[in-house]
Amino acid sequence: MIDIHCHILPGLDDGAQDVNQSIEMARQAVAQGIHSVIATPHHSDGFHWNEPDQVIGAIERLNQALALENIPLHIYSGQEIRVYGQCLKDCQEGRLLTLAGSKYLLLELPAMQMPVQIYRLIEQIQMIGFIPIIAHPERNFVILNDPGRLSDLVDRGALCQLTSHSIAGKRGKKLQELCFELCKRHLIHFIASDAHNVSNRGFLLSEAYEAVDKALGREYREYYMNNSERLASDLPIEKLLPVKPKKKSYFFINW
Repeated sequence: MIDIHCHILPGLDDGAQDVNQSIEMARQAVAQGIHSVIATPHHSDGFHWNEPDQVIGAIERLNQALALENIPLHIYSGQEIRVYGQCLKDCQEGRLLTLAGSKYLLLELPAMQMPVQIYRLIEQIQMIGFIPIIAHPERNFVILNDPGRLSDLVDRGALCQLTSHSIAGKRGKKLQELCFELCKRHLIHFIASDAHNVSNRGFLLSEAYEAVDKALGREYREYYMNNSERLASDLPIEKLLPVKPKKKSYFFINW
């Protein structure tokens, strides 16, 4: 398996705090059946600002440490980019990292709102040759209470990634039901761990795929796994035609 979103790099954000924690996370990933991860430290989230050179240097050092420990896990570069005013300009000028050197860019929405510029930003990013992926949309308050808002983003060309904890039911049955609903509407294209540590925010990727297999069928599991493989190879992602619900759904989930 490939995990396209995790916080394994030491000391860059609220993920692993030192190389020992990174190594613990790497061992857990391998035990899950993961052979490659894309490191996506937070960028422009109000607390962390990780420049590409800083991220790439940390990845080189961690890959060396994993090799010395004989841990069969390879780390690729990326960022989890909170949407901000200069996002498009920085992308154009090469100051942002795509996922594993591909054309795919991981964007994070604010938790409590849908930025008014997000629709235009999604279109502009594609105009300059990149494809935006919305990280964990199930954690955005607007989408939580009106899943149809995510359909608006997908209609404009965005791809979407659920977090393994959410779809595995670790954040509550109601949120898991929302995740399955988004999957059935064909609004989700990837599942990733968003792992930060080995305890309360571990990888859980295999558990998430098992939950998908049980609730939705093996074809969904294979679809998400294949899309992660295709992303890492910078290949086009298979997009299923979105399914419109018979009636508007509101989940009204409170954190």
